[in-house]
Amino acid sequence: MKCVEALMAKSEDIPSLDRLDEDIRSFREKTARKPRPVPQDAALVLRLGVELMSGALVGGIAGYYGDKWLHTSPVLFIVCFFLGSAGGFLTIMRTLKMTEDKEDMKGNNHSG
Repeated sequence: MKCVEALMAKSEDIPSLDRLDEDIRSFREKTARKPRPVPQDAALVLRLGVELMSGALVGGIAGYYGDKWLHTSPVLFIVCFFLGSAGGFLTIMRTLKMTEDKEDMKGNNHSG
């Protein structure tokens, strides 16, 4: 009988399950990762791909017609294709830099 009385006395010292559930829920909220919006990321990836391909395509077309006009078969095509590709990469780098700067500014505004 004394064991039952001792257990009853100790059960008052134990926190309730509701309190434990509340603590677990608050911990999960604090440690949960906030996912970035996927459509925005997908749009950026699509934009970067289009910029690269358009640079190479415009360079290739300009080189093709330049070769056709000057009768210098693959020379201008190759040169303009690589110049267009380099321009596409440069545009990608600028776009990524602008996106990074915007993310930094958003982070600074929320932390201050």
